[in-house]
Amino acid sequence: MSATPANLQALAAARDKVGIFTQGGGYLVLHGLSPDGLADYNKLVGFEHMIRPFRQERVSLTAPRHPLLNGVTLSDVVLYSAKRIFSWQSGNYVANDTFSYVVDLEDVAPFGKWDSDFHYNLVNGMTSPDGWPYICNEPATVNQYVLTLPKPQEVVSWAWDGNAFYDLTSQVDLIADGDEASKLTFDVPENGEPVTLDVRPPKTGTVFTFRHAKTTDLPDKKQNGKKILGCDNIALVAKRPADFRQRVRPMLNNGALVEYPQGRGGIVLCNLLLKDSEEVPANAIRKRTILATILRNLKAPFAGKTIIAGAGLVYQPIDLSKQVNQYRTERGWFGNPKFTFRDLPTGDQLFAGVKFHVFEFTTSPVPTAIMLGGRGVPNNPPERVTGIPVNRKADALFFLHTARVDQPRNDAERRANKPVEVAKYVVQYADGQVEEVPLLLEVDIDSYRRRQVHPLPGAQIGWTRPYEGTDESAVAYVKQWNNPRPDTVIASIDLVYGKDRRGVPVLLALTAATAPPPPKAQR
Repeated sequence: MSATPANLQALAAARDKVGIFTQGGGYLVLHGLSPDGLADYNKLVGFEHMIRPFRQERVSLTAPRHPLLNGVTLSDVVLYSAKRIFSWQSGNYVANDTFSYVVDLEDVAPFGKWDSDFHYNLVNGMTSPDGWPYICNEPATVNQYVLTLPKPQEVVSWAWDGNAFYDLTSQVDLIADGDEASKLTFDVPENGEPVTLDVRPPKTGTVFTFRHAKTTDLPDKKQNGKKILGCDNIALVAKRPADFRQRVRPMLNNGALVEYPQGRGGIVLCNLLLKDSEEVPANAIRKRTILATILRNLKAPFAGKTIIAGAGLVYQPIDLSKQVNQYRTERGWFGNPKFTFRDLPTGDQLFAGVKFHVFEFTTSPVPTAIMLGGRGVPNNPPERVTGIPVNRKADALFFLHTARVDQPRNDAERRANKPVEVAKYVVQYADGQVEEVPLLLEVDIDSYRRRQVHPLPGAQIGWTRPYEGTDESAVAYVKQWNNPRPDTVIASIDLVYGKDRRGVPVLLALTAATAPPPPKAQR
């Protein structure tokens, strides 16, 4: 249903009927919520949300992935604009029109008005590695940031993610409603690492000021002779009811896609911004994929293709025999004979519901996996593998892969949800166009040996087996990528290192998949 103010008013007036419908197992999917309809929307869902426009900001899937997004990949929700960040290198800005409006969860900092439009960069979720246009660096005369919220909030913690490009900040102040006498001062890392800070006792206010309280002057880091201070991101965490995450279940890191369970059914907000035309045509396909997947996972009939592993897809395993360059046994792998992938089943196999062919040449020992080269990698494979032939159309590609992780994400990176791009697949189309499939550490790929085995937000467990005599297990992951151009032949795939080279990726098998045509309408 379109969440127009009139529709929401009618629904709010009939809350008893809506309750009978949802308690009995029905789902109401609302689309197009705007500020004008918020009051009635809040009555329906049972929580007093704030609302804001979606901006140019980071979007990520929740971990674990919400079941209504089973079949949606990270590349479906992370959309890009047609505008480059820098003219001299590849990489476009993230899109600012994926969703229309977003409701609040715990972090309320993105929902207020900042003293400068430039300071909205402080709440976009992007950090220094994403590019300096996404962050804040200003003359030290601007040593504080002032946020005015739509209504008072009780703040229980906040996060500071500084940067170390110019003068360094070692202490920051948090001030509520201009009360300097009760300001709180916190030590923060000078190296710019993100830190979460408890507010004890909690502070309630409408206007919050964040100030660089103590800085270290670095004469050689001045810009045109001026002292510069910077910050990547700020979060402001408000107190929520103890059962908040049972009543309000986000599908993303923001409140653009949210489920509100009510009995055996519930209400779903799907606030995609569906447009008549898109600057980047593939974005229209990805938005439709999100909406269609949510509806299918709700068992709603939908005339379109289903691209969910195990849901009637036709699988076509890709032959990797010409590109394999590494052994899965102690003859190659990563040097320790106790921890190899010798036991990975070969031939035609089903991993995470997907048919793969794992290459094996039974009559003689030959390489059986594709690995990138680098420090400590046996047999010196190349540092990029190009031209893995596909030569067919596909609705989706499934990658069976794993990695040696040399530098795991630290706690600060996890709290700040900093992406670490270990590697990427580059999809080469027959018409010369290219799509990149980033592999983010702990999202799409992780260590081949783990003490605790669990699925990732962007990948399922494909295969696992304990290493005998140890408390660790071998793990391979199945990464699904939905093709935004299913009607164009994919010529080949490249495997290359990403911008954050913190591990060595291994491709074990690759499968193309096509979805069956939608059922014909019954007369």
